Amino acid sequence: MKQAIWDFLYRFFPDHGHHLMPSAALYDWQTKPELGTGSVVTDGPETKDSRLQPDNPRLAELRKRYAEFDKQATTPLVWSPGRVTAEELRGFRGADIYVWQSGGLQYGLMAHALAYHYLRSHDELGLLDRMDDDAAFAVRRFDVGNRKVSRDLLDSILEINFIERELGLSKKPGFNILDIGAGYGRLAHRMVQAMPMLGKHLCTDAVPESTFICEHYLGHRGVTDKAQVVPLDEIERTLAATPVDLAVNIHSFSECSLEAIDWWAKLLATNRVPWLLVCPNAKHDAGRHLGVEDGRGFKGEIEKHGYRLVKMVPKFDDPVLQAYGLDPSYFHLFQLQ
Repeated sequence: MKQAIWDFLYRFFPDHGHHLMPSAALYDWQTKPELGTGSVVTDGPETKDSRLQPDNPRLAELRKRYAEFDKQATTPLVWSPGRVTAEELRGFRGADIYVWQSGGLQYGLMAHALAYHYLRSHDELGLLDRMDDDAAFAVRRFDVGNRKVSRDLLDSILEINFIERELGLSKKPGFNILDIGAGYGRLAHRMVQAMPMLGKHLCTDAVPESTFICEHYLGHRGVTDKAQVVPLDEIERTLAATPVDLAVNIHSFSECSLEAIDWWAKLLATNRVPWLLVCPNAKHDAGRHLGVEDGRGFKGEIEKHGYRLVKMVPKFDDPVLQAYGLDPSYFHLFQLQ
């Protein structure tokens, strides 16, 4: 009878998305959530800042301006009004809407550890030794290598090293970067830390809450001399006046409409931005496929404006890490012809 019960359960649970496993086959971080989900400080002074409120006049102004802007660029596919809650506005670095940090094997302790030790041998710029992360704005951190690390830190170092390997921008004085869908500005903050020769890192976003948070975060980090937030309705004027060497889109186009991606690609081509780096969400074909949320491809929206894909490489060059590391996807590098 006992065997019959187990046979039934083993057949029943997989049909409903679960499996029965003996405890001996699991790591301790899989059975003890406090070990596998990292540490989060939700009552820090930054998350209590009175300016990070839904009724802030600056946020109200941005919402009004964006509502009046070109609907091709602002009509949402994923980021509909109200998506950013009051709690996420205060603890935006811990909110999964900006940087997915919880849920799934590729966002826990083991994935962070794999990414950290991978970077120990693949961080040509030595950024791991120059950067760290604090607990500000409820970010999720893990204890790895006798220090605290976050996805914000590790992803940024991976991305900056890729950009340096492919384009060597650190050797070009005054180079400018446009960050499309910059979120709260994590890459801009890290780029200022990493690249002394950086000219400007321009941050723009079609979501007013993101622009509002980004202004606050980059001011908090004290990097606004080089990291500049550009509201969406000022981006065309800014690009006309500022030559951009590279545009980056990290996990943003995947959540946009095809019409919005077409709008951005046309804008970049009009302003002769020579390089575009796209890292999609890995929902479709592990990130090899450039697809929006519903699976429709957007590579054609980029290519029809004169961009050609010149390189597609995995986030991790080790197949095992690409399978089990921290949020694996692919880097797609386009060049304007």
